[in-house]
Amino acid sequence: MRSRRLHALLFSVIAFVARAAYGDEDMQIVVGQRVMPVKDSTTMRTAPSADAELVAWRPGTCLMTVAEVKGGWLRTDRGWIMRSAVVPCDRAIAFFTVAISRSPSVFAICSRSGARLDANEYQAALEDANEAVRLDRTDARGFFCRGLAAASMGDMDSAFDDFGRAIALDNGFAAAYNSRAMTRFRKGDFSAAVADCVGGVIVRRWRTPWWT
Repeated sequence: MRSRRLHALLFSVIAFVARAAYGDEDMQIVVGQRVMPVKDSTTMRTAPSADAELVAWRPGTCLMTVAEVKGGWLRTDRGWIMRSAVVPCDRAIAFFTVAISRSPSVFAICSRSGARLDANEYQAALEDANEAVRLDRTDARGFFCRGLAAASMGDMDSAFDDFGRAIALDNGFAAAYNSRAMTRFRKGDFSAAVADCVGGVIVRRWRTPWWT
């Protein structure tokens, strides 16, 4: 618990330093822009208010598209999130590189991997995902990120194996089911792909997933 609090404090400091370095104008976020959460503890709401109902999610290393800007809040394709809790994707690689240099974590490394995938830097994304797996082989997100990188490079067999490992570690990981379904579809195993899609829907309905 103490370690999580220290990580949350560290990422808050890093976010403040990054925004001070870039300046408010450079960090301006507009509709259509893609953003990423800066902390593992980032929350999502159903409305632009701290009192609004929480959206059931955990911020893994997800990328979100901004649909509306309302004061200090952003409406994304996943819910409402505070502007101060995200970093634009075009800044994310540099942002998480600083975070990793100060305190390596699966969240930060996977986040940089996701940002590199978004920038079509597939080999670098795979290297980050490998590092996340080495850092903690019990964290499903490392395997999931490695599966995404492998799939982006066309290696569906490796992607299938890593999505399976992610599910074995966290059977409530909805996106891992959906991603494994994609690899099964690409491999021509259509009935199993449908089963994984159903599994993804079920855990998304009844459990709080690592990645929604």
